[in-house]
Amino acid sequence: MFIEQIIEGNKLISEFDKCSEAFYIYQTDSNSTGRTDKYWDTHWEYLMPVLEKIEKMGYGFTIDPWSIQIIEYLSGEENEILMYQKDTELTWKQNYYFAVIDFLKWFKLNPK
Repeated sequence: MFIEQIIEGNKLISEFDKCSEAFYIYQTDSNSTGRTDKYWDTHWEYLMPVLEKIEKMGYGFTIDPWSIQIIEYLSGEENEILMYQKDTELTWKQNYYFAVIDFLKWFKLNPK
């Protein structure tokens, strides 16, 4: 994963999750990277509460071997919000991470 994508993604999750501090991977200088307390991009125990929060808002995740589909279901129907195509070079955890990031970008542009 590219460090810039992780930095951007973890900032989005931090804002969405309303963390009291900005917990995300960050660039300390051109040659090194630091990390604070949250590991959304690498650990299920941090990413799963974010998925649960999204689902409580009326959105769901469906998966198949090639993609992760995010749907809105509060209307009584399953309306596709976006489709994240699985990157075969990444793990499922990493693919879920980037699907969440894509959703959060969409959500910022389409608040309820």
